[in-house]
Amino acid sequence: MQGIAASLSAEDMDNLGIYFSEQKLQLSAATSNGVGSKGEKIFRAGIKDSGVPACASCHGPAGHGVPDLYPRLNAQHSDYILSQLNRFRVLEDQPGTASAPMRAISVRLTEEEMKAVADYIQGLQ
Repeated sequence: MQGIAASLSAEDMDNLGIYFSEQKLQLSAATSNGVGSKGEKIFRAGIKDSGVPACASCHGPAGHGVPDLYPRLNAQHSDYILSQLNRFRVLEDQPGTASAPMRAISVRLTEEEMKAVADYIQGLQ
């Protein structure tokens, strides 16, 4: 995005700001993992038997994240969350890096569990 924004004039940036500020927010919803679902259980409580902590323990109960520590998850598209979880899963083990905790978590999740929690996150507001 930075490469695209660098070529914009100040007027272009102002116009884009006005355009986006006037857009109606369109949040997604979970397709099959709403309240009481497997996705919600993973997000809120983790998976004790697999050693998976609750997503909410770092990203907050509504997925709003903690600036500069843990990113916002709420309302992210499930395909994006799923791709990120799979990306963490295949990273080389690099202890002490910012991605290390998510790598350790993602390798303990099944594909079905990742899809369920990604769908649930999509519906968080």
